[in-house]
Parts: sequence; structure tokens; C-alpha cells
Amino acid sequence: MVASVDTQDGFSAGQPEALFDVRAYVTLGPNYAVSPDGERFLMVKAPKEDQIILVQN
Repeated sequence: MVASVDTQDGFSAGQPEALFDVRAYVTLGPNYAVSPDGERFLMVKAPKEDQIILVQN
């Protein structure tokens, strides 16, 4: 989510909006990182297959 912020006369936040569609990026565990300067995101995208492979022994 992202919202504009006004600090001229105190603090006022605008209406939140979706920054990007997160449905394609839902995975188990941590799936994103933010660059040190806060300008970029690195995200792990979920695979398109709806398949689980189980290997035993």
C-alpha cells in the first residue's frame, strides 16, 4: 500500500492505494526485500503450477 503524506500543518495521510498486485507474489515464508535506499523491491513470485512434488527417502 502507498499513501501521500502532508506534513505542512502537522501530519495528514492520503487515501491508501495498492502499490502492486500481491496475489501473484504469495508464497510461504519471506517473499520480498527492500533496497537499502527504499527505492526498489525484490519479490519472489509464486510459480504458475498448482503442483506439489513430494520426494521420500
